[in-house]
Amino acid sequence: MLFLAGCEFELYRWKQAVSLVVNTPFGPVTSTSIQWVEVKEYDKPLFATATKYERNGGGGPIILDMGGDNVLFGVFEGFQFAEGTGVGSEHGGYVYENMTTEVLPEAREIDFQSDRTKRGLTFFRFRNLDDPLSAELVDIENLAAHFGEGYALQDGFLAITHQPVEEGRAEALLPWLATYADDIFLDREGYARAILAPSAIISGFER
Repeated sequence: MLFLAGCEFELYRWKQAVSLVVNTPFGPVTSTSIQWVEVKEYDKPLFATATKYERNGGGGPIILDMGGDNVLFGVFEGFQFAEGTGVGSEHGGYVYENMTTEVLPEAREIDFQSDRTKRGLTFFRFRNLDDPLSAELVDIENLAAHFGEGYALQDGFLAITHQPVEEGRAEALLPWLATYADDIFLDREGYARAILAPSAIISGFER
């Protein structure tokens, strides 16, 4: 039990690995991205948020580099999807102890058609990696529409991991992120545009 400004809280911290396998005209490409997630569970609701939980995360976005400007990015919309990593439940009941144990839960296949995944993950690309205005939303189940014929998602897995987080991958691919201050807009047919802050691309989490 820890203490902060008169409040007691339990601290839970874990790392997760998102692995994607995409078929391309040149063969399958595999990438694993590591993020860290931290949850503070207070003994009483916080005044500012009226909730007992404070969440944070980082490590960078999901990145699958298929060569040239063909790079797929993904960020987490909040923390609900990440919290389900070690629970295997679609309806809450989060058990944070399961996330931090040395006994790692088995990797689970990501159901990209589920509402939870669609709400919890946003995939996008830059048609020109040097141009932040070239961002576009990507339908993970129809990669050919964005990258060309022969590109298709094969598998995706999410797991708790002890692997180290590799910071700075997004900044290496997108050097303008360090100084870019404007939001990134992603058009969605029939819906309002999705908005990503540059900080969300750096951390991997849109809060």
